[in-house]
Amino acid sequence: MASSSQSPTNSLALYHNRDKSFFDACLAYLDSMDSLPVRRPGPRPTAAFGFILDNECRRRWAHYLLQLSEDADEVFKLPPDEFEDELEGSKLTVPTLLPIIIYFAIPELPRIRNRMLPVEKAGAISPPWIFILRDNGTRANMTAPLDPDLIEQVKVKLGVEEQEPKWYRIPWVEVKLVLNCWNRIVMYVLSSLILVLLWLICLVNTR
Repeated sequence: MASSSQSPTNSLALYHNRDKSFFDACLAYLDSMDSLPVRRPGPRPTAAFGFILDNECRRRWAHYLLQLSEDADEVFKLPPDEFEDELEGSKLTVPTLLPIIIYFAIPELPRIRNRMLPVEKAGAISPPWIFILRDNGTRANMTAPLDPDLIEQVKVKLGVEEQEPKWYRIPWVEVKLVLNCWNRIVMYVLSSLILVLLWLICLVNTR
């Protein structure tokens, strides 16, 4: 859980009053990613080294991102239930926008395309996410240059001062989605067969 003493706004005082430099930074970052050589995507990592961002931490960043939005004044006047919907929607953007904020604050941080991914946690309805410093997807990601000062800077900017970076398992989401799809197909086929069987039984009984 992120420290309550370090809010996103305090840790990144550079961004205040919906500072447009943030959006300029977003565009500059996306341009820099587009300028990278086109390569075949590497294997998806199965383990990653970094900091855990739990639901409370991501909600706090989502709240902060809402403050940066152009319609922030109207959003923060919404009734609690409608504001909660806006907050949940903003939380979906955290995995994309938070790395950009951190890159903007710490330019020397090595670039990793999948900077945030969900962490495997049995039975979790809303699994925590990891802000990745290294992963085992590629050799370059595995050996991304890090030093204690850089790690400390990332920790402070994220507001997770009580944590030390660790290795965590990354679920193979694509396989789970395929399995779920096959499960649904099998259940559909079985349900259809049962209905046909019941229809045949009824047909025989009526004769």
